[in-house]
Amino acid sequence: MAVCMYPTVYLYHKTEKGHQLYLGEYTTYKGVTLLDNNLEIESITMVTTNNKDYEYAIAKGYPNFKTVQELAFFLQQTEAVDFLKFKVTFKNFCQLTTHDNGECHFTFGNKKNLIQILEKAIPEQYKLKVIHTVLENPNQYITINKNGTLKLFKTFNQYLKEN
Repeated sequence: MAVCMYPTVYLYHKTEKGHQLYLGEYTTYKGVTLLDNNLEIESITMVTTNNKDYEYAIAKGYPNFKTVQELAFFLQQTEAVDFLKFKVTFKNFCQLTTHDNGECHFTFGNKKNLIQILEKAIPEQYKLKVIHTVLENPNQYITINKNGTLKLFKTFNQYLKEN
């Protein structure tokens, strides 16, 4: 899968667990790079396949990552990692889980942290427009094309059908 510069789809959802942000067609590496390099890792779970160095491995087979910077460096240097499971909790900030190394799911304790990450994940010229649309349309999938046109989808199936 090619690394997308920006996510192709955004979704905001509020649950009892917190504020959730979904970034579609966005790799684990790209999701991690949205975070501050010095943010400390509280816990991490990784199960991968097709890793040239580890073949099939769980977190115990990987280095003990302490910060975003260490994890990002590892992800950048490691070729062809297919995550079966990836879940990392960052101290006092958020949790990130990814699916098939192409969908980033962030869960934040507060909306301020969500907005901070959302700002980094949006092309600069459309930042205010997209942030407003995402936050004002919870539970809807939102896409942005190269001309800055936004499109909203009520369901994931609708999004898939039209894309």
